[in-house]
Amino acid sequence: MSDIKCDYYKYLLDFQKEIKQIKSENEANIKIIKQKNKEKYQQLETENKNKIENLEKIIEQKEVKITSIKEDIKQCTNKLEVDNDQKIKLFQKEITNKLEQQFKENCQSLELKIQKIEEENKDKITNLEEILQQKDEKINLLEGEIKKVDLNVLVIYRSKLWQRFGS
Repeated sequence: MSDIKCDYYKYLLDFQKEIKQIKSENEANIKIIKQKNKEKYQQLETENKNKIENLEKIIEQKEVKITSIKEDIKQCTNKLEVDNDQKIKLFQKEITNKLEQQFKENCQSLELKIQKIEEENKDKITNLEEILQQKDEKINLLEGEIKKVDLNVLVIYRSKLWQRFGS
C-alpha cells in the first residue's frame, strides 16, 4: 500500500475508533440519561402520588368542613326561624297588649261619657221630677179650689133653689 493509502487507512481507522468511542460514550450517556430519567420519573411519580394523596386528604378535610358549615348554616337557619317566630310572637303580643290597652282606654272613656250623661240625665230627671211634683201640687191645689168652688156653687145653687122653691 502506498503511503497515502496507508495514511488514509490509518485516518479511517482512527476515525472509526473515534466513531466507536463516540458511539460508546453516547450509549453510556444514553444509559445514564435513561437511568436518570427513570429515577426522575420515579421521583416525579412518587411526588405526584404524594401530592395526589395530600390533595385527597385536603379534599376530604374540605368536604368535612363543608359538611360542618352546612350543619352550622342549618342550625343558624333554624335559630333564625325560631328567633323570627319568637319575634313574631313578641310583636303579636305587643300589638295585642296595645290593642287591649286601647280597648281599656276606650271603655274607660265610654264609661266616663256614660257616667257624665247619666249624671246630666239624673239632674234633668230630678228637675223634671221636681217640676212634676210642683205641677202635681198645683193640680192638687187647683182641684182643692175647684172643690171649694164646686161647694160654693153648690151652696149658692142650693140657696137659690131654696129661695125659689122655698122652704
